[in-house]
Amino acid sequence: MLRQVYLRMRNVQKNIYTVKEPILSQDQELQRSAAEHERLTKAMKNHILTWIRRHWAVLLFGLLIVYGAGHLIVYLADYGRWVRTSRELSSMYSTEAPAQTPAPSRAVLMETMIQEDPEELAADLWETPVETTLPEHLPEVRYATEEISSRFQSLQSANPYVIGWLNMEGLLDQPVVQTSDDFYLTHDFYGRKNDNGTLLLDALVSMKTRPYSLVIYGHNMKSGAMFGCLRNYENRDFLARNPFLSFDSLYESARYVVLSVSRVSLNTMDPDYLDFYMLQSDLTRERRRCLSILEENAVQRTGVDVREDDQLLLLVTCLDDPDNRRVLVARRVREGEDETALRALCSGHTAE
Repeated sequence: MLRQVYLRMRNVQKNIYTVKEPILSQDQELQRSAAEHERLTKAMKNHILTWIRRHWAVLLFGLLIVYGAGHLIVYLADYGRWVRTSRELSSMYSTEAPAQTPAPSRAVLMETMIQEDPEELAADLWETPVETTLPEHLPEVRYATEEISSRFQSLQSANPYVIGWLNMEGLLDQPVVQTSDDFYLTHDFYGRKNDNGTLLLDALVSMKTRPYSLVIYGHNMKSGAMFGCLRNYENRDFLARNPFLSFDSLYESARYVVLSVSRVSLNTMDPDYLDFYMLQSDLTRERRRCLSILEENAVQRTGVDVREDDQLLLLVTCLDDPDNRRVLVARRVREGEDETALRALCSGHTAE
């Protein structure tokens, strides 16, 4: 009996060795395969690194091309969307042209001041000619009507922040919005992401009454979109041919004649520094100082005169230097002025 048990155990042991040998053989094969794969992978990595070290300049150049091509595609796509949006908005806005609201004459301004404070100004009016005297503080000028123009109703339904419309005689025909943040610097009129942005009226400009200075900001796009078109005004002949622009607010429409295109600085340490905040001041002396800075830094100017009580329209865009700004300066066409005569004046006096 014991011998039979012993023989059976020997047979089981032989069977185990018979099965184990193929398993061990497969494990060894897998180890060899893994080692070969690791060797080939390492060799491939070394080959790639060697190629990169030898051709890094070509690789970098290729990456820059791909990166630039990607940006160019996005830029062109934004421009295309901007063109389509501009046409759509122009079609929405371009109805029968409203009558232009003339700027009040100096006599009208003085009459307003008499009504507001007759005792303070009565003596001065008798002693000094009205046409040559301005008060220290300019008076508020009320709109002829506070009813919003029907031309803006459809625009307001699309964007409640719309405050006006700027037209630059074939160069630009765009809505202007006013907000307390910079959202529309990178978004179009409908709030869609677009690097061309939307024209922005300075948040400090109050439109409750007719402001003495309208400061509008726009991007200096290389495509010429938005305020990229302002560079044209640094050309003497172009300025002579295109001295007028229009700005319609919610309450009135007006024509403006260009005074100059200037380059100023935002750096307080720069001699060309201009404080745009002071352009909102009603102080005659501050407005005179700002006008003097703009004239001194003019790249091109016309022969059109300007007074401290004129309503100014300033279109502002950036330059290559982050501290510098290009500014197109225009004043409102006064009551009784002849645009033909103003155009002739601009043609004869534009100079560097």
